[in-house]
Amino acid sequence: MIRNVSVLGAMLLAASVNFAWAQTTPQQGGQSARPTLTTEQRQELREARRACRDEVKVDSSDRRARGRAMRECVEKKSPVARQIAEQRASRRAEARNMRRDCADGLRGRSMSRDERRQAMQSCMIAKRPELKKVYECSNQAREKGFTSGRERRDFMRTCRRS
Repeated sequence: MIRNVSVLGAMLLAASVNFAWAQTTPQQGGQSARPTLTTEQRQELREARRACRDEVKVDSSDRRARGRAMRECVEKKSPVARQIAEQRASRRAEARNMRRDCADGLRGRSMSRDERRQAMQSCMIAKRPELKKVYECSNQAREKGFTSGRERRDFMRTCRRS
């Protein structure tokens, strides 16, 4: 029973960390989460998106499938989009590895869900200090009852910028 609770807690924490990680702007080494694009690169992306809008024939009611199809189409047409996708995949893999390392360090300990979440957050902040603000905002959002959706996303954006 305790193991199931700890696994559930770790999964919830991983989901919230993943959400928070995806929201972070500053990256290690001064890199930003969104690459700085030149005017020509932006124009190239716009043209690729425009071309893909006509090509992608997915039912618009299935937004995930349409988004996936559009992303794949744009990545095929634009080297800039491929580069952005590779950077995103690299950041996500790094985050996944950090979460796994922190979870491995906590394995075998008997902790409540909140204690485990706090320990994971402390571990992640030790590895990436710039996540401290993200976690603070995430905790504030949880206290205010923003568990998911547009309200939480908007709150996280305004909180991180303040």
